[in-house]
Amino acid sequence: MHRLASVFLCLSLLFGLTNQGLGQTAEVTGSVFYRNHRPAVNCSVNLGGRIAIVDVKGRFRLESIAPGKYELQIWCRGRNVKTLKVQIQGSSPRIPSIVI
Repeated sequence: MHRLASVFLCLSLLFGLTNQGLGQTAEVTGSVFYRNHRPAVNCSVNLGGRIAIVDVKGRFRLESIAPGKYELQIWCRGRNVKTLKVQIQGSSPRIPSIVI
């Protein structure tokens, strides 16, 4: 019985340690504007395989982004107009305003 309890404890610890980093994701927010200060409405923002569409106020929101280094891509009218390197840390990081 003692051996079974030890095996159960080891499996519980192993699962707890491997599952620990899985739930740590962030909601990333930011804004995209054209050089004339108008919002880049309907442009898409791609980060880590997640895609968001820029709204009428120039804002975007990407959910469930794991911490790490990424390339953030802005696409407008079917072409990549800007690529930035970003590092995501914390639970709700904000990307500075992007001008395209």
